[in-house]
Amino acid sequence: MKKKVKKNIEKDLKDYFSKISRASKETKLDKRFTFVFILDLIYTFALTTLGLSLLWNFFEKAGPVITNLSSGSLGEQELIANLFSLSGFLILKSIAIGIIVYSILYVLLKGIIWRRVVRQKISLIYYGKLILFNLLFILALIIIFFITGISRKLFIIPYILLVLLIHFYYISLISFSKSNNLFQGIKQGFKKAWKIWLFIIPYLILIIIYYAKTVIINLVSTLLSSNLSLIPLTENSSFIDVINFLQQTAESIPKLIPFIIISGIIAAFFKTYSRIFYAEFVQTQ
Repeated sequence: MKKKVKKNIEKDLKDYFSKISRASKETKLDKRFTFVFILDLIYTFALTTLGLSLLWNFFEKAGPVITNLSSGSLGEQELIANLFSLSGFLILKSIAIGIIVYSILYVLLKGIIWRRVVRQKISLIYYGKLILFNLLFILALIIIFFITGISRKLFIIPYILLVLLIHFYYISLISFSKSNNLFQGIKQGFKKAWKIWLFIIPYLILIIIYYAKTVIINLVSTLLSSNLSLIPLTENSSFIDVINFLQQTAESIPKLIPFIIISGIIAAFFKTYSRIFYAEFVQTQ
């Protein structure tokens, strides 16, 4: 009996690691990888351009107000109140534009990206289902934040729920993108996501990839930031320090372009690799 159990365990482990190996082998530099990488690159640059444009536009219009407020004798709370009083509409406008453009970019580009990752063609029907799927995800997020807001006695439970929701979201998204059937994708998400132990090693691989990307980007930042005079933020930085840092960043955008381009390429490459590897593993389950 013990030998049979041991044999079954060995067989399951061999099958499990063969699936990880298969997912790794399928994550190769082929036409699919190149296509997804280009789209990830466009998405990354589009979001970066959007963020920097909104930042530059805000400080171009609100810069004099911020300078006058921060150079005075106002406390941090008074400065925040005055800033929102004088530039509140501009802040809300920037946030609204950012959300709208980000949502459009996300649906358009992510739809193509995920369909290509699972080797499927894009369709208008898929886009409609993708919007509905993301609305359901947002609703679930709102519920979690609501639970967090009404009860502080839950401690880390809302954070665990958030991690599990994101885990479920991506598995369902991959399954749904493959089948183009929303309810089938959600059903597959429930079926696969609860077996969390099967995803431990893939997640460790993704964490290693993430830290490798971070180390490389930080190295690039160190090499290219010698001509910048930005005051770095720390844990003890005040709201005024954050505002001043953002203002300096907005003023230094032309000097940041080489870093933005190189770091964008690096981030897009690692993102593409992680996306395809994870999708291939999910599909083996």
